[in-house]
Amino acid sequence: MLTDFEVYQRIDQMLPPEVDRDNGEHDAGHGEYESAIASLLTDAFLAGKLPQEVIDYAASEYEHGVVAVTLEYVACQTNQSAA
Repeated sequence: MLTDFEVYQRIDQMLPPEVDRDNGEHDAGHGEYESAIASLLTDAFLAGKLPQEVIDYAASEYEHGVVAVTLEYVACQTNQSAA
């Protein structure tokens, strides 16, 4: 099982370079890796640059906590946009 830091690094690598990473880097710099992951996911989603493979990967790693809540938000927003 990967650490939160390792998951953060992997998601960071999976995202397109144009995704803003300032919030994620700030959280990671304070040792808040789950929050950093949630920030990366949120910023990528808001930029329209969140690949499904990143969503699937994050969901496979986190069933609870701030990352899971962020993924629920993304799913709800995606469903509302599709309706």
